[in-house]
Amino acid sequence: MKILKSLSTVIGEGKESVVYMGYDFDENPIVVKFHRIGKTSYKTLRRKKRTLQGRKSWVRLSIENAESEYNALACLWENRAYVPRPLGLGVNAVAMEYINGKPLFKTDLLEPSRVLDDILSTIRISYVYCKLSHNDLSPYNVVMDTERNIPYVIDWPQASRASEDSLEKDIRHILDFFRNKYDINREINDTLSYIRD
Repeated sequence: MKILKSLSTVIGEGKESVVYMGYDFDENPIVVKFHRIGKTSYKTLRRKKRTLQGRKSWVRLSIENAESEYNALACLWENRAYVPRPLGLGVNAVAMEYINGKPLFKTDLLEPSRVLDDILSTIRISYVYCKLSHNDLSPYNVVMDTERNIPYVIDWPQASRASEDSLEKDIRHILDFFRNKYDINREINDTLSYIRD
């Protein structure tokens, strides 16, 4: 199935990926994320995964990162989590739905408590139904669709089998943000209980 008709401009760049705006064959905007493990991130990732994977090339790890993100998004989307809809996977690239919005940390929320609930709902789906932890949840990895007031959790290539340590770390990051910016106080243990059940 053909997905991408054309690529446009770079709309994001990180240590392990470059994100482009693209267009499908109906001229709808989509996002294409090219995973590329660079020298620094490659060394760090290889060190973390050495005992499980042995030595792998930059190319192989980039492909595996893309596959990991696509599979995580597919499971999350099928279970109605707030994530961009995955459209396709090709080598080290993941095509996904374009979310017209801005990062959570740059948004002044009118209903911050509801937005927090929506983010936690996505993390619960990830943990309970997909058996995954995000492993990098922060206000930088949530995009607010400001028209619909929906938070989309993005950037899932580091998602791994759910563990209590990674889950707690993710939840602490997001609760700290909402406490510091919106004075919303949620108990970590109550929040973890909600996510696990």
